[in-house]
Amino acid sequence: MTEQTPNAKKGKPTPARKEQEAARKRPLVAPKTKEGQQAARAELKNQREAARLGYAAGDDKYLPKRDAGPQRRLIRDVVDSRLFTVGELLLPLMLISVIFGTGTSATSVIGTFLSDLVLVLFVVYLLDTVLIARKAKSVLSAKFGSGKVEKGIWLYVAFRAMYPRIIRLPKAQVRRGEKI
Repeated sequence: MTEQTPNAKKGKPTPARKEQEAARKRPLVAPKTKEGQQAARAELKNQREAARLGYAAGDDKYLPKRDAGPQRRLIRDVVDSRLFTVGELLLPLMLISVIFGTGTSATSVIGTFLSDLVLVLFVVYLLDTVLIARKAKSVLSAKFGSGKVEKGIWLYVAFRAMYPRIIRLPKAQVRRGEKI
């Protein structure tokens, strides 16, 4: 076995920078023919559609980092298996409160009532989120072990539970009331 010295040659000369850059170059423009442009557009459309469907279905290949992984999938299932979350009512009620809060004096009474209701509902939403997060943490601890539970469960549950079930992404994979 021969040992190489620091000054030993590697058998070929180091390529010049110009040669290395030329080897890395790729065309940046779309094809010049009309058929080539249409094919490139169709391919891009297919890729975007596959990514959209994969994200909605919960495919880990298409999920952003905040949603990827088996623990996040289980947290989503815990939240989605609930019959009802207070957050599902909170977001639409906030929107209605803003609409009625900017009206005339006749609607200001309704707007005041709605904004008070939103504040009370927000406190109930926080309590509901704490309960869901505790359940999610216990389910994760049972499945993955208590030392291997990821951080950020409460915040992930809070954001997931705030949106109405129909607009949540990734889409719910379990039915309402299903046991997890």
